[in-house]
Amino acid sequence: MIRGSAATRAKTDLKDLVIQLEAILKLAGGGSDEEKAFLHATDEWLAGATARELKASADRQDHVRRMQNFLKRKYHIVASPSELRRWHRLLSEGTPIIVSKGEALQVYAESAFRRFDIADAPSYCSITVPDRTIDLPERNFFRDARCMVDLAESLYATTTGDVPLSNAVDPSVSDEELGKLAAPGFLLYAIEGLCRMAIVASCACVEAYIAGLGVDYVDHNPGLRPDLLIALREGQKKRRFLSLSERISLLARTISGQSPDPPLSREPFASFISKVVDFRNRIAHPASYKGLRLNTSKYLQRARLATDSSESVIRAVHRMLRGTREGVDNYIFWLVREDERKRPAWYAALIRSCLVEARSPSPAALFSDIGSTIKAAQR
Repeated sequence: MIRGSAATRAKTDLKDLVIQLEAILKLAGGGSDEEKAFLHATDEWLAGATARELKASADRQDHVRRMQNFLKRKYHIVASPSELRRWHRLLSEGTPIIVSKGEALQVYAESAFRRFDIADAPSYCSITVPDRTIDLPERNFFRDARCMVDLAESLYATTTGDVPLSNAVDPSVSDEELGKLAAPGFLLYAIEGLCRMAIVASCACVEAYIAGLGVDYVDHNPGLRPDLLIALREGQKKRRFLSLSERISLLARTISGQSPDPPLSREPFASFISKVVDFRNRIAHPASYKGLRLNTSKYLQRARLATDSSESVIRAVHRMLRGTREGVDNYIFWLVREDERKRPAWYAALIRSCLVEARSPSPAALFSDIGSTIKAAQR
């Protein structure tokens, strides 16, 4: 007589192995057709197996375990069974998950990151699972700013005269053309909003970049003085937040050994601090607002200056911190240690990616939505 409890335990054990196997394939980005077919066949067999078949399923369980071990080696996955169960739940909806560098290394071996050298990646970076791509706040802010400026300029180039909404609408006019004619006021306001957000994002890009350098330096250099550690990691000194200029000066003194402070009165720092950061403060802080008045074209000029100068500041800081000590070819950007004496090729690839101008979305869909709404109101 077959005991039901033994069959139930066998089914539970095999189902757990199937869940882990499915998690491995999810973490691998899907796996090959043959691997997915093996998973599907095992799952189907489990769904239709009798109690007698389940009781005699030890060989099948061993086969699944061997397949698991093979796939973990193939895809450089080091997650434990409990972690595999957790990732099966997290990825069940098919949505990528962003984790810290440390969490990523609990799932994947370093050899899994062939696109870049994860050992040189900044400690504060995030990794997208299962894509295994790197995520950095400064890169996101930079692309946000570029995209918003490009879209604002595209919209500004298409604005025309106003047509009162009460007028009869020619049905032969396309939704997009009608949208262009009927909404210049709305578009101008939207354009100025995009410009404001681009200026804020450009400042956030540089601030995140400088803050990240401080965090990464602290993580790679234990034993720093407590006051220096707080200043670099948290941007505070004696419970006061340091300004962007102060943080750049602190980095230069600490990392590159430059003395006196770097020439922040020169370009590109001077324009960025006096024209971009100051303008961001004026539009973001009520105490600094003081009835600011700008037409749309001036907003566009300020936004473009912000995005261009943020790139210049990033490059200038990088130049300031590299090659400043004898025997070091390219002393840190992502903190390559002196004893490694190598050029961080991964950084060069990242900075190219970070500074690639994002393509702006077409405004055609926006115009079409406006035009179709106007036509609907006329019916």
